[in-house]
Amino acid sequence: MHRIALLLALLAIPVAAWALDAPNVKPAGGTYDHTVSVVIKQKPKEADVRFSIDGSAITPLSSLYDHPIHLAATTTLRVQSFLDGVASPEVVVTYVITGVNNVGATPTFSPAPGTYAAPVSVALASTTPGTSIHFSIDGTEPTVASPT
Repeated sequence: MHRIALLLALLAIPVAAWALDAPNVKPAGGTYDHTVSVVIKQKPKEADVRFSIDGSAITPLSSLYDHPIHLAATTTLRVQSFLDGVASPEVVVTYVITGVNNVGATPTFSPAPGTYAAPVSVALASTTPGTSIHFSIDGTEPTVASPT
């Protein structure tokens, strides 16, 4: 009987050694009257930290975290790490962003909107200092994960 217990204990060691802790997300979810910069830490550092801000389920192909995520609107952040085929527990955090000072002025576009016969480069600008302008070219609503 002791041999079976010992064998089961030995078989359990690799499973525990390969478990990933849940990512550490800061600041905590809650209500904020300003934009929030979310920092995610994971041990071991070799793990890929994946996230979504649109409510979609996390997969190994979700957006890869590599810098703080700046939130200017109410967002539910989902985070999960992956390493060598092992997934960490998922972390779901909701940030409620309130107040009128959390979004910059409406961006301006140059050249003006219209139909052009040849490709054009478009410049986006804002009169609000420190504003990051995110955009999409496929008709979807831009998010903080969209290009700048």
